[in-house]
Amino acid sequence: MDRIGGLGEAEYARRMRAERRHFREMYLGAGEPTNAALDYMHRRWEATIAEETGKPPWQHVIDFVNGREHTTVLSLGAGACTHELDVAGWFTSSFSLDCLDMNEELLASGRAEGERRGIRVQTIRQDANRMELEAGRYDLVVAFSCLHHLVELEEVYLQVARALRPEGRFFVLDVTARNRMRLWPEALVVADALWELLPARLRRELTAPEGDKPVREQIPDLVAAGEGFECIRSEEVLPLLERFYPLDHLVKGCAFARQFLQADFGPNYDLEVSQDRQILEALWETDQRLVKAGLLRPGYFFAWARRSEASTEEFARAADEFHARGPEAVEAERMAPAAELESLRREVERLRWEVEGLRKSTSFRLGKLFVSRLAFLRRLKKPGARGDIESGPTG
Repeated sequence: MDRIGGLGEAEYARRMRAERRHFREMYLGAGEPTNAALDYMHRRWEATIAEETGKPPWQHVIDFVNGREHTTVLSLGAGACTHELDVAGWFTSSFSLDCLDMNEELLASGRAEGERRGIRVQTIRQDANRMELEAGRYDLVVAFSCLHHLVELEEVYLQVARALRPEGRFFVLDVTARNRMRLWPEALVVADALWELLPARLRRELTAPEGDKPVREQIPDLVAAGEGFECIRSEEVLPLLERFYPLDHLVKGCAFARQFLQADFGPNYDLEVSQDRQILEALWETDQRLVKAGLLRPGYFFAWARRSEASTEEFARAADEFHARGPEAVEAERMAPAAELESLRREVERLRWEVEGLRKSTSFRLGKLFVSRLAFLRRLKKPGARGDIESGPTG
């Protein structure tokens, strides 16, 4: 294959080196950056999945394995196998665990940790974009926060389908945000309105180079940092999964709330302060209500899927479609006319002033008000970019 995901071999190799370096430094070093507010959002996300599916996400894996005599499990992009080993500790039935990753140092760490816990881990060093899995080998394939780093999604989904046994399952807990982790423009309009309602202390950018840690007047539309593959085709992860796999469960969420809580602003929140907890809950409730109502596109999702019955030719056609148009064309197809976004901005601006007048009321439910008033969003067929229209309030 001369080009991987629309990238030349040299560019692909450069990004791959950066990807390996990033994860090596993160998982063999300080770990993934987080903060109390972001952890709170993650707990709310898992609770939402439990409410909609009857159990937390990883419990689906545990119950599936424990309900069988023996289960063969494969985890894609497993890294140091941290989550896999934590979950395997709850297995009571016989199982075998294969962990696939491109980074041998992380896999070696996973094997060593498995030995320490008394869990045998079979590691496979392969690039998931180019992997070749044995047909019919696995009862369960796990993709935890890895698909949004892959460029050959159609080939990955094909390999998973081939590797699963007829009654097999595909567990996915991943990102489906706009490419490069940006907010979709309609989510950005809503986030801007909510941002203006926050006290200044929660809008202080802690990671800014300026010494005074400036208060930001608009929520930054953060772009995934680094030179690797972070969110390179994230916006297609879920649409392609829905295209090819029958889904027993699908939960969508997190259209914009996470953007408020990254390292830049998240540490501003103090969960011991009642007002901060109320603000976090209002952000989460508004986000989830708008996603569930179909008004905003999700940034994250959980899926519990059955084996795909799509043919090799169907996967190949989808791959050809992507390679023919390229990643830039994919996003361009989903852009909204600037006039529609401008109308949305005016509607949200009117709503913002209503929120300003009501936010001191203890009976006020922010999420319900946004859902009831933002019917305009239903008419938006394709999202665009904040750069397409003027930022800030309009008349």
